[in-house]
Amino acid sequence: MKAIPKLSIVTITYNDPTGLRRTIESLKPLHLHWEHIVVDSSPEANKNIIATIEPDWPLKYIKTPAHGIYNAINTGVKASTGRLVWLLNGGDELHNAFALDDVLRLFKTYPTLDIALT
Repeated sequence: MKAIPKLSIVTITYNDPTGLRRTIESLKPLHLHWEHIVVDSSPEANKNIIATIEPDWPLKYIKTPAHGIYNAINTGVKASTGRLVWLLNGGDELHNAFALDDVLRLFKTYPTLDIALT
């Protein structure tokens, strides 16, 4: 069986520093080969949150004007380098460190699978 491919987690945020902090906190227990792409359309509101992210966090931080949710999603997906992309909006959070296991197992078992919705 193939190894689990790299995962890109795309988080879009707009004017919700409390929600962004909650999202980041929920990702801390992950022990995967992953990157976190934060597309921020309100960098002034979130600057204190971004400043507290650990230096070893696999972060790509993108400041962008507020041109809508789908523009922000597309920006994040284009910046991703993983074979798999997980959309986890600012304010959303993973239930636990194993929340992605079932989905990642699907992609490992069925390497030609293109999309999984949970």
